[in-house]
Amino acid sequence: MRLFHSAPKAPPANRMLELARIVCAEEGISLDPESETHFRNLQMPRVFHCGGSCPFLFWIKSTEPEQCPICGRRVSELVPDLSLKSMPPEMRSEIAAEVHMRYSSRCFREAKFAAAEASLTRVLELRPNFEDAYHNRAQVRNAMNRFAAAIEDCDAVMKINPKGADTLVTRAGLKLQTADLTGAIDDATRAIEMGSKKPFAYFVRGMARLQTNQVFPACGDLRLYLKLDPGAPRAAKVREILERFGGS
Repeated sequence: MRLFHSAPKAPPANRMLELARIVCAEEGISLDPESETHFRNLQMPRVFHCGGSCPFLFWIKSTEPEQCPICGRRVSELVPDLSLKSMPPEMRSEIAAEVHMRYSSRCFREAKFAAAEASLTRVLELRPNFEDAYHNRAQVRNAMNRFAAAIEDCDAVMKINPKGADTLVTRAGLKLQTADLTGAIDDATRAIEMGSKKPFAYFVRGMARLQTNQVFPACGDLRLYLKLDPGAPRAAKVREILERFGGS
């Protein structure tokens, strides 16, 4: 999820990249070449304010706003300087959240899980209800074998977005790891009923059912898993299970 809209072309004075670099320096992280390209291609939002206690307006449309949508007073444009001294705090937070999201993705790819977790925690300090940050941190904590903490992050996502079928699949897998077999079956079933396209949901439910002696439905789930994803890394293991319990 992007926090700013991409522009077709970068503005002549590439201020978004400069601002991102300044925020990175303050946050103690760095931009990789891909992230630099990302910020280079972002349009610098224009900032307007009414002079009162209302939030700042971040504007990327061609026509200027004439009045504050909250209090109705006339607004004027602010031009943040590159030292961030006059930048509205909301704008700095948005940039900081964006750079930490991108930095955490890079750390995850490089298996630097502690750094990825720290950056995602920082994102949630800046944007407390950011669904993507909770979901990504659950993936990081799963990779660290911190399953209970990862489940808590999935719980947070489901509070923000109760229709998050993919998060239910993730949580089902985590519950399978912690031997919460009933919870794994319930989450996987709900995800499937909500239309999740992830074959992993059938794998989780099949394995959980198998461990609760529901052999016939378990084999049905595992056969469907193989049908949906025949080249999956777990496919060989699943075929062995089917040969043992229910035929192929």
